[in-house]
Amino acid sequence: MNTKGNVFYTDLKHVWKIDTGGNRTKAVSNVHTHELHIDDKDNLYGEHLWYEGEASNTWGHYVWKKTPDGKVEKVIPDKDGFLTNYSFVRNNDEQMFWANREEKCQHLMTGTKT
Repeated sequence: MNTKGNVFYTDLKHVWKIDTGGNRTKAVSNVHTHELHIDDKDNLYGEHLWYEGEASNTWGHYVWKKTPDGKVEKVIPDKDGFLTNYSFVRNNDEQMFWANREEKCQHLMTGTKT
């Protein structure tokens, strides 16, 4: 929920907004995103994840941001594979937290927003 009381959620095809009057509209179209984050300036963040197909059996992703004025831009450009060093889990100082899945035993990693 942003500071104006609008609620955002994903159905894995689009990100939707429910405004304070209960009206539902598409906030971001055509993004396969599993997680969302809203910062203290009401910027909405998510990722778009896609499968390249069985021929290559590879995945790709990018991270996007939607500003309060409606502009959607890529924060991280198209990359191969899964998101590994960026997270939508953040504290009040916008410090990110994610699991390092490269090792057998997962470790908590931290970083700052770019």
